[in-house]
Amino acid sequence: MKATAKKLIAIFLITVMTVSLTLPAKALTDIQAAHNYTISDALSILKYLAGMTQLTIRQQELYNLTPGADVKINDVLEILKHLAGMSNAISGIKTPIIVEPPPTNISAQIAEVVRLVNIERAKEKLPALKSNNSDLNKLAQIRANEIVKAYRPDHRRPDNRQWHTVFDDNKVTYRAIGENIAKGYRTPAEVVQAWMDSPGHRANIMKKEFTHIGIGISTGTANTIYWSQLFWRGL
Repeated sequence: MKATAKKLIAIFLITVMTVSLTLPAKALTDIQAAHNYTISDALSILKYLAGMTQLTIRQQELYNLTPGADVKINDVLEILKHLAGMSNAISGIKTPIIVEPPPTNISAQIAEVVRLVNIERAKEKLPALKSNNSDLNKLAQIRANEIVKAYRPDHRRPDNRQWHTVFDDNKVTYRAIGENIAKGYRTPAEVVQAWMDSPGHRANIMKKEFTHIGIGISTGTANTIYWSQLFWRGL
């Protein structure tokens, strides 16, 4: 389906679904209840396909419930049907492929993420995070490369180990560490805003115990951009 046609259909569906669909509480499945998904999340996906909005990290996770590619309007309708209690499973949903150019200057992109994060910290009168720890930057890039292979909201690595084992593997000691990841956002501004809109990710950015930050950026199929943030305080 051509992009223009997809957008027109999505806009039409937004109008129809906004007027006609509600989400009874009894229709919630275990998956929905665990993630607090609502009909608004599905409508946001339609708006995203129409080029009218960006998805939050939580909405991306709804979009990523099963592997695949080449998302179509029918896939989004399956989400809507499921959320409205009209379907028992989300077997037809596929992972979105966001076709965007990769960052042209990785170092500039990394510097911009750090700058934006420190702007947010300054609003809360928190000290700026330093980005000059070469070990931390190395580990962040390792994690960015790993989430291209297996993007998991639970932060586990491709071999199913916890994310923090990357520190142990590389003999980097720490007093406190944290991690944020994301996929599909085109710019540092978009990904930092998405992290700030998510309470758990925002908490990492605002944690006063952290002193350093490392950023990793990698690209996957169809130039989908993957982002990682590692936070650190030494012993």
